[in-house]
Order: sequence, then C-alpha cells, then structure tokens
Amino acid sequence: MSDPANISADAIAALLGGLARALTDAQQTMAEMPPADSFGRPLPSYRIPELDFTFEIETVEANDSASSSGKRWLLQPSGNSSSRNTISSTISGKIVAVPPNGGLPQTLIAAIQRGDSLEVRLSNNAGEILTQTPVELEFDAEASSALHGTTLTPARRLSLLDAQQTQTDQTGTAIVGIGRGALQMGESAVVLVRAAGAETRISLKKEA
Repeated sequence: MSDPANISADAIAALLGGLARALTDAQQTMAEMPPADSFGRPLPSYRIPELDFTFEIETVEANDSASSSGKRWLLQPSGNSSSRNTISSTISGKIVAVPPNGGLPQTLIAAIQRGDSLEVRLSNNAGEILTQTPVELEFDAEASSALHGTTLTPARRLSLLDAQQTQTDQTGTAIVGIGRGALQMGESAVVLVRAAGAETRISLKKEA
C-alpha cells in the first residue's frame, strides 16, 4: 500500500475509533441519569439506537524542501484542495445498538457429574428447552493445571470422555460417559462445554 493510501487508512481508522468511543461515552452518561427526581417522580431515560455518519477526507501532496524526498502528505477536509495530487476518501455507515446476545434468548448450560457420566442440560432464559442441539466438550488443560495441578497425557485426554461431540435429546439433555482410566483416585480435570453460543466449565473427579 502506498504512503498516501496508508495515511488515509490510518486516518479513517482513527476517526471510526474516536466516533465509537464518543458514542459509548455519550450513552454511558445518559444511562447514569437518575431514574427519578428528588420527589420520587420518574424521569425519562434516553438511549442512542443508531447513528449515521459520513467522513470525507483528502490526502494532499505538499512540497517540502526540508524533506529528502521533496514530498510530504497532508490530511484535510474534503473539497479544500486545488492540488492535482490528491486522494479523496469517503466512508459512510451506521452504528446500531445491538441488544445482548444479538437480541436472542441467552443459552443456559447446566452440567453435572453423575458417577461415571457427565450430564449436560440446555435451556435458555426464555424458559425453552433446547432439543437436538449440538454440544462440544473438550479437556481444558490450562484450567485443569491452574485449579487442580492436573496434567494429562494425550492418551488420557482422549479417554477422559466417551465423545467430544454429541447432541441433546427431546428433554434437552446429553449424557457422555467418563473414562474410568483417565483419572487417578482423587484426581480432577476441567472440561469445557460449548453449546448454542454459550460455554461453561465443570471439574470432573475420579470417584470410588
């Protein structure tokens, strides 16, 4: 990428970042307004649902006798240059407020060890049971070492669970067997459970 193109790209990135920070600060200020006045009467609340924007800038070549190359590039608002060596950049867009989880119900994962099996139940905060939903499970080496001081060989990792992928049944439940030889007596390991955009961790322990 040429020098003027790099300058324009950096300028646009800085403008977008500054606009996003200003919008976040403005929304936070409005969110901090008290919900009621001193007499207990409710006050209106405000939020910014969306913001349309357009940036127009020019990268203009300017002679610079002090420069070894004899050229330097300046940034200025669009339409202010009479120079032929000018790169004009225009970017338009819209910043839209997105509700948490994209407006969809949040997935809830309940995982519990029952003897030699791991039971996973999926639902959401709308009270729905998630049936026929894929579930991924994997040994979390970093968490296992940090929490329990457990390190498993590749072979023991593979035998820790009967399956790394499964799906829930009609009751929103998935059951995966825990390998008997993967853990020593009293040893624990952390398993990461992912499903429908959510994740949780559970510690599995070798039981008698």
